[in-house]
Amino acid sequence: MVTLFTALGGEKWLRRRNWGIGHPCENAWEGIACCPVWKPFCLEERRRARRQLQAASGDAISAPLTSDPLCRQAGGLCVIANMDLSSNNMTGAMASGSSNESNPFAGGALQWVQELDLSNNSLQGVILDSLGALPRLRTLLAENNRFEYALTPPEVLRACAAPFGLTCTGVPQH
Repeated sequence: MVTLFTALGGEKWLRRRNWGIGHPCENAWEGIACCPVWKPFCLEERRRARRQLQAASGDAISAPLTSDPLCRQAGGLCVIANMDLSSNNMTGAMASGSSNESNPFAGGALQWVQELDLSNNSLQGVILDSLGALPRLRTLLAENNRFEYALTPPEVLRACAAPFGLTCTGVPQH
């Protein structure tokens, strides 16, 4: 995660509170939402409860999703489930190939990420090659960046257009 922060201009991010301090889940890194290891898809439960509350009250709830409260005392037994890094003044290149050495998203810490919002930044490179390290990714928000979709293989782009369970915005539909 510190590699991601460094590679994508973290010192200039607008929302970077607690990044690099301890564990992202226990220390509430800004933009990161976590779930306990024993229920890695907890955000969906919380989202469902939020929709029910919103329907009952009629009021919109706009606060961002936060980590499951158990993650504050779980002793590192939590996984990163959501990364909202949108509108964050992020710069830098995503990996341009399958090499994990140049991929800021490589590493086991991100294997449970289900939602990733990179929209409204200044990122460049071949986005979907870089995100191959996120096997459980369901939602990718990538609009308003400088990604090189012409270099991305068409079959990879089709993953966002086909019913593979991946929802994408800001990615050309093929």
